[in-house]
Amino acid sequence: MSPHLEREVEQEDPALRQFTTNVEVVNISRGGMSVECSERLREEKVYTAKIFLHSAVFHVTCRVVWTLDDGSGRRFRSGVKFVQMNHNTAHDLASYLQECATDLGRKLRLRMNTARTRALFNEV
Repeated sequence: MSPHLEREVEQEDPALRQFTTNVEVVNISRGGMSVECSERLREEKVYTAKIFLHSAVFHVTCRVVWTLDDGSGRRFRSGVKFVQMNHNTAHDLASYLQECATDLGRKLRLRMNTARTRALFNEV
């Protein structure tokens, strides 16, 4: 490889780097989830997400519907809508949610495990 080409490889364009962030899942349903993270997720932006729930991993495509700042600019909460997932993932997620749900009279509530549930977001 010529020295000129080596320099080009070393000088990566920051604009071409893909945005990736870890998030904490606050709440999840069949249609989307609420997440917290230290990075602002841009509204209307589409991400692929890898959600780690207990021993299961779910791969979905989601769109950010809203984002709120905690006031300090260091923590953000976002609501995301699932816009694409394959049939098996949808079925497995529904089964997982059913296992975690408790019937409290007329209200169905999800029991999130005490350990933090995480997801990895990648910008599409």
